[in-house]
Amino acid sequence: MPDSENAIGFFGYIGEMGEVKNLGLENISVIGNDNVGGLAGYNLGGIHYSYVTGNVMGENYPSESFRGLKNKEMNEFGEYRTQRLVLEAWDRLETGKLK
Repeated sequence: MPDSENAIGFFGYIGEMGEVKNLGLENISVIGNDNVGGLAGYNLGGIHYSYVTGNVMGENYPSESFRGLKNKEMNEFGEYRTQRLVLEAWDRLETGKLK
């Protein structure tokens, strides 16, 4: 397991039996060394139906979750389409309209 300075996120470390479900974090700012993430710095478990917006910075590079996907979609569609679709699905799930 990474040490506390090298596993930074809302959950620094998620073990093999760990599971995160239905969590949304918006406008986050996370800075660390290695194994840095919005939801989890180091994940051996599962993350389902969750999303993060904001900035994550690890040593030697600035990033955010799925930056490549976001940039591609911004160029192709003029919006971060995946984020919109996930949030729409989340809303349908919460209102019972997604089965």
